[in-house]
Amino acid sequence: MAKRLGKLLTGESAGLPGITTKAVRREAVFLEENESGCRAVIGVYEEQKQSQETGGCMRPSPEGLTGLGCAALLRCAARPDLDEWVCIDELGYVEGGCAPFCDAVYALLEKKRVLAVLRKQSTPFLDGLRERGDAFVCDLDAPFLPVGGIIMASGVGNRFGANKLLAELNGKALIDYVLEQTKEVFAHRVVVTRHAEIERLCRDRGISCVLHDFPGRNDTIRLGVEFLKKRFGEKHAPAGYMFCLSDQPFLSRQTLLTMLLTFSECGERDAVVRLAYGGRAGAPVLFGGVYERGLLALPQGKGGSWLLKDAPGKVRPVEAASPWELTDIDTPEDYKRCKEYAAAGGGCGKTGFMLL
Repeated sequence: MAKRLGKLLTGESAGLPGITTKAVRREAVFLEENESGCRAVIGVYEEQKQSQETGGCMRPSPEGLTGLGCAALLRCAARPDLDEWVCIDELGYVEGGCAPFCDAVYALLEKKRVLAVLRKQSTPFLDGLRERGDAFVCDLDAPFLPVGGIIMASGVGNRFGANKLLAELNGKALIDYVLEQTKEVFAHRVVVTRHAEIERLCRDRGISCVLHDFPGRNDTIRLGVEFLKKRFGEKHAPAGYMFCLSDQPFLSRQTLLTMLLTFSECGERDAVVRLAYGGRAGAPVLFGGVYERGLLALPQGKGGSWLLKDAPGKVRPVEAASPWELTDIDTPEDYKRCKEYAAAGGGCGKTGFMLL
């Protein structure tokens, strides 16, 4: 997992600099410096006299931490040529019991951004890291709160001159991009559309869809929320609802997951997470569950942004990887520009990563 996250953060196939803990069953636990491959023992397994069922226990060997461990971290902290991300995989009871090594970790945090894997233990060292004000903590066993995804596909395409969602872009229909990027991202998702051909496409792929003939944006939002409320059921209410456009081909799965993580980390039911770039807000937008009643009762023709006029301090922006992620297609000119970008190798169809 740390390697996959490292590739996501840097965009490089090579792993991040730093250190990795590796265990050899019934022998020892090694600390390895990622770049040099140098190893040092930080724990030795010893057979338990009382029980043969457990297979053994570990005796800490702090010399490896005070030697190679501290040196590797301090080298990373001191290198001006090093990209800012450093990986520590992993930190647990043994590492937390070695004061010099703990000091080296804190020194590294002052110089670099650190991707660290922490064991689920409560020690002064581990608790202190999790409680830092600059720490973003994600529980990989349950990284996301249950959020429903609503794909808005009800536009009539007056400015485009046709049903733009079926227009071809890099060999796929425009709507295919949001369907691919949102697959297995949400606890439940639904497409809301006025187009029978979009409803058939979703039905053929086993994707939930609501077909309607209501006129307003508020109607699309209401129908999506009503559908998901029933799908979740009364005993499992969603923590929030994310609204995605269906004509935003360069939006990545990575960005959607970052928005879910940001919402899950803040843990506030009245939070709103919104994609932005350079101070310009856009879509998708994730509304916490407290806004459910308001989303169901929007004034005619109004969208979810109408609810934000009284809650500007609740919006948490997530910075997009590029301005293209916010780009949607409304006109033939937009379509031409996006086709040129995609043909030149732009971000069309890149899926990022999925936490498992």
